[in-house]
Amino acid sequence: MKIKLLLKLAAKDFFNGISAGAHYGNGILFKGGGINLFVDPFYQSVNTGLLQMSANPTDISGGVIADVILAGDSRVLGSTLGNLYMIGDGGNMYDKNLANNGAPTALRPGSTIANPANGLKIYQSLEGLKYLYYFRTTKIGRWNFDGPSGEFIDDWATGLTNTTEHPAHFFFGDVYFGNGDALGKIYSISGSGATVNSTVLTFPLDFLNTCLNDDGTFLVAAITKNLGDLTLRGENKILYWDTVSARHNKEWTIPDFTITAIKKFGNGHIAFCGRGMWYFDFYTKPVKIRTLGVEDAPRYGYPFAADVINNAVLFGGGSNFISSYGKFIPEISNAYFQPIINFTGSVSFIDAISKVNSVFIGTVSNKLYYWSLSGSGGTSASYPETVYFDLDDETNITRIDILLGEPLATGDRFTLQYQGDEDSAAADYGSFEFDTHGAVKKIRLNKEIQTNQLKLLFNFQTGNVKIKTLKVYGFVKPY
Repeated sequence: MKIKLLLKLAAKDFFNGISAGAHYGNGILFKGGGINLFVDPFYQSVNTGLLQMSANPTDISGGVIADVILAGDSRVLGSTLGNLYMIGDGGNMYDKNLANNGAPTALRPGSTIANPANGLKIYQSLEGLKYLYYFRTTKIGRWNFDGPSGEFIDDWATGLTNTTEHPAHFFFGDVYFGNGDALGKIYSISGSGATVNSTVLTFPLDFLNTCLNDDGTFLVAAITKNLGDLTLRGENKILYWDTVSARHNKEWTIPDFTITAIKKFGNGHIAFCGRGMWYFDFYTKPVKIRTLGVEDAPRYGYPFAADVINNAVLFGGGSNFISSYGKFIPEISNAYFQPIINFTGSVSFIDAISKVNSVFIGTVSNKLYYWSLSGSGGTSASYPETVYFDLDDETNITRIDILLGEPLATGDRFTLQYQGDEDSAAADYGSFEFDTHGAVKKIRLNKEIQTNQLKLLFNFQTGNVKIKTLKVYGFVKPY
């Protein structure tokens, strides 16, 4: 029987990302925790497009992080100098020196902020003074960057609605913040210092603002009647407000359980809700673009567990991985991946824009991690799997050829497994390693199996194996 090429997988196929199911969806992968096709996603990259494991995040807590990071904001001081400031749910304040990837320091050692909330923003008033503003359940505090050490005013402003949900967002020169059933703002007029209006926009009393953003013209606010439940759907709305009208200018309803975060995406935004991702813009009502598990989306109370990276969004939830959706590079279509794994605790905070090539991750295990876009060669407890490929008829697979992007190196070990259906256990098809095969770039695995559908499992065991293409050969059995 003549052997022919049955299946070929290359970068253009893997770029379709992770599918919603094993038998449906656009993605080639069914599971892909830790797989990263976008290692070093910059101009003239020699790694982007190769199927490989991403780097493991590095724990940089350093014995300093003592609570769950809720929010952060960064300040640039020079060409390579800057700081990322963060607030924790236990009232600790942190200063991460962006000149290095080491541990942060305590911004006010030996002292915590009473009743902290999930808002923090740097703001420079029209008089020229810049402060770090941090939110409490009923108050706003601020710290003077240029004043004496320890110059914190914890009750700079009072009278806020009693809630831990005070997300802050800079827009048109002012800082807007959630204030229960209203929006407030920190602002200044010509030549004056900063002041506060705690109620610049109101909405019905049974709604709560959970996150803020903007589209360049309107402030975009998410409000919900849900108070944290993941099984009972609360009414959820997206409001567009021009910041000058007495009422908001437009609203959309999202039929999901709650809204926890909104991030810019394309010409609009993505809303992360209890069971899915929804795209919307001013002219487009929300459309569900991806189904999510109950633990996949940012959790209630953590609106900054998502951030924008290139033309994609990074987001983390109750599971121990961080997902991405969109385009790490502009030359591909939008796709879903899970590039970051191997950290402890569900995600509370992600910062992907303060420093090039760097992502900082806070978790509910009182941890802060650093992850590099250029790193690779991490490990995984559960290996990536493809969807089931339909082979039409009963087929004899006789060999699989694997072409690597780089030759095998010391420590490289890889095993390819296959599965015919979910009732059958995965079995080894073949393996290769540097100690046996040497510094080769092409491996031929020979084994005859019979199946009418095929799932492949990629066991990146040790080292840093980089797969460029995979070809499956065989023949269809005659009737």
